[in-house]
Amino acid sequence: MKHLRALFVLFHLLAIFLLSFPAPVGGMTEASFKHPATQQSFRSYAEALQGVGLDIDAAQLEAALWELGTRYMKARAATVAPFEPYLLAVGAKQGWRMFHSVNREPAWLVVEIHPGPTLESGAWRRVYESRSDSATWRRPQLDQERSRALMNSWSWLSSKKTYHQFGAWLAQRAAEDFPEAMWMRTTLERRVIPGPEQLRRSGLPTPTVHWERRYALEALR
Repeated sequence: MKHLRALFVLFHLLAIFLLSFPAPVGGMTEASFKHPATQQSFRSYAEALQGVGLDIDAAQLEAALWELGTRYMKARAATVAPFEPYLLAVGAKQGWRMFHSVNREPAWLVVEIHPGPTLESGAWRRVYESRSDSATWRRPQLDQERSRALMNSWSWLSSKKTYHQFGAWLAQRAAEDFPEAMWMRTTLERRVIPGPEQLRRSGLPTPTVHWERRYALEALR
């Protein structure tokens, strides 16, 4: 029995060890490589490599990383495949990944409420804004790391379905917390992070607005 237990522990450790190897799962796509943030990273890395004497530009670095990454992911998939049923059965698979590049246009969630009864009869009041010190409604939940990880996926204008699901959940909470409000609105803002010189010269640029959605709160009470 002790030998069987030792073999099982060894098997488990091997499975976790193989799964823990860094891998750009979901990032080895043409869309990910051509995204402006990823392209900026390639340029930055190429400049750094040129600074230490390597003759390589951003396009060459991108091609080399694509070739290397494709081969690596094929080898990793073949290695991990025998352990996949076990990892799924015991819930040991990692559900999130490290960032594959610097997010230079992060998403900011904005939540506003409106007194109604019509949208023309009053003004919207901002109750939550990402990283705000004044609009802090349900901040412990909305600034929690899992919520922020979800919002990060919206920076790439992906996971729109989860954005609407999250908004519907927020509307239920807003209907409870703001009995005087008739409407809630969620807005996704993307804010480009400028370089230090531009930031000192002109401050943060105007955000771009996406995925505005309104919820009738009275129907949820």
